[in-house]
Amino acid sequence: MPVSLSQGARKDPYARISFYDPANQAAVDRLLAGGEKGIGEDESNEATLANIEEMLDGYEWAVSASVGGWEEPKGAADQIEARLLKELGALDAANMYSFVESDTRVATVLGFIDEALKELDEMDGSITSYKIHLNAVNDDISYIQSQNRGLQVQTQNQRGLLKELEGLFQTVQVDRESLLMLTSQSLDKPTGIPRLEEAATELYKALQAGRETDMAATMQRLDEYRTYNQQFCQRIVQFLPMMFSYQADLILNSKSKEKKRDPLIIASHGPMEEYLGNYGGLIRYLKEMDETRYGKLCGTYFGTVGQLYKDQVKALLDVYLTLVRRATDDESEMNFAPLSSNSALSR
Repeated sequence: MPVSLSQGARKDPYARISFYDPANQAAVDRLLAGGEKGIGEDESNEATLANIEEMLDGYEWAVSASVGGWEEPKGAADQIEARLLKELGALDAANMYSFVESDTRVATVLGFIDEALKELDEMDGSITSYKIHLNAVNDDISYIQSQNRGLQVQTQNQRGLLKELEGLFQTVQVDRESLLMLTSQSLDKPTGIPRLEEAATELYKALQAGRETDMAATMQRLDEYRTYNQQFCQRIVQFLPMMFSYQADLILNSKSKEKKRDPLIIASHGPMEEYLGNYGGLIRYLKEMDETRYGKLCGTYFGTVGQLYKDQVKALLDVYLTLVRRATDDESEMNFAPLSSNSALSR
């Protein structure tokens, strides 16, 4: 009775299905039938032994008399095992082939397998095409990512540059009010001097920052600031010499205002120095921005102060000379005066 594959799979998935060739099965049946007749039948036993001896002769079995008795040649058992395994494999292959040939469903399964292989080949081609497209997309994505990283770096650099430019413009820029103050604010008012110093400080910072950059956007503005700087320095140079002379005149003419002042004492320069000290910040600005005008202003100051000392010393000498002359005249009058009647000489 033939055994179905589905039934064998349901009973035991690990069971081995073996089919035997009819001719070989008949030979096996004959041998088994001969063994069932019993030991008493000599002819069957002799035939069986003859068959076994014939089989063993093919494997080079030999019976030799020796002192130790019968001995078996080496390698005979291995040859028997190999031949039996070979015969068994051939038998299994023949049985499987006969089973396949006898079942019509195998052809149907093989047809399905061929169709599945064709579909697999088509799928393999499609997958290869998809892989190529995916690799191209991956390259595009990598390029876009690299461009994105470059754009991010460029954006950060532009933000940093914009921040630096804003700081630079903030430093270079001077309020219009401060610029107008440098040109119109009076220099002789004590309340206006601090405001002038603040405006001059802003202009100084802008010009110093402009020296460190060559940007075209700031050059025009810096040229304008340099013009304001020259005008302001010129105002300082024109105003302070007049103030030097005015303060010197105040010191020289202080005698007429102070009647109780001792004429033999030179007037102090403290008030003049204290007043001119208010312009110290502007003078330092002039020194940093225009050394030529600063040198001329210093020369004017030294000349004015020197002339003041000279006039004071001359005035002091004139006072001493007047005192000396007065003392001489008094002494002369005492020496040449006439003797009175009541004098001691008349007595």
